[in-house]
Amino acid sequence: MLDILRERLQFPDLERAGYHQREKWDANLVIVEKAGSGISLCQNIQRHTLRLWIQPIAPLGSKQDRASQRSPKFERGEVFVPNEAPWLKTFEEELISFPHVKHDDQVDSVVQFLAAVDTGRLLHFADIARR
Repeated sequence: MLDILRERLQFPDLERAGYHQREKWDANLVIVEKAGSGISLCQNIQRHTLRLWIQPIAPLGSKQDRASQRSPKFERGEVFVPNEAPWLKTFEEELISFPHVKHDDQVDSVVQFLAAVDTGRLLHFADIARR
């Protein structure tokens, strides 16, 4: 994990942030939760670009179930984070306190990403995005 953008943005700013993060990290693929504003974000970006570099992925099961399925990756040390980052302390506190935490958006995002990796959907979408 290289970076976390954690802001409550109005839709136009959210769309700009999607483009900016893709450019900042030179990403071939951006995954977005297929719920709420994520659906509109994907539709808008896909409508205005010819490449499918942004993909909505629907969450399956409860947040707790999804997190418990991915927690062994953390336990085995398969998830890497920087030694120092402005967002690191808040991220770690949220992970450790989950599910007894007021805000769980970071847990939800990282679990969604790990699920996409584990199911191979990330690789499939990355192949499509390169075309």
